[in-house]
Amino acid sequence: MDVQFRYTQEQARSVTGIGQEAIRHWRKYVPYLATKSGKAARFSFGDLVGLAVTRELTDGLGISISQVHVGVESLFHTLAAQTVIRPGSIALLQNKSSLLIGAENQLGMLTQTPAALVPIDPIIENLRTKFLNGLRLPPQSVLPFFAEAVSQ
Repeated sequence: MDVQFRYTQEQARSVTGIGQEAIRHWRKYVPYLATKSGKAARFSFGDLVGLAVTRELTDGLGISISQVHVGVESLFHTLAAQTVIRPGSIALLQNKSSLLIGAENQLGMLTQTPAALVPIDPIIENLRTKFLNGLRLPPQSVLPFFAEAVSQ
């Protein structure tokens, strides 16, 4: 049984700190986001991470969505395919592609063209804090294996 939470647009904007106009503008460039419009639109946790990474690129680094929209589109699809986002993951975005890499990878071997790197752990911690209304909990220790659902 695959249980995955889905969030409304209002919840997605609230926890990521992205305004309605920004998401509306991004939808013009990112087809993945264009499919998530209207009152019935729902966002997965991976989508929230993708929105927060996009916000870091546009607000934090000052990169125009029109310059990295193909890489951002690729990132949303990569995150949608993930069942677990590993601790230490880094989003590596180029103008035409993206990768979700582990911190243990040697970055120099991965790309020979300019890229933006966005660490995922601070984004997940920020989302976690906002979901818990600022309640600070000790971080969960990393499991030595991947969690797997079992049925009885």
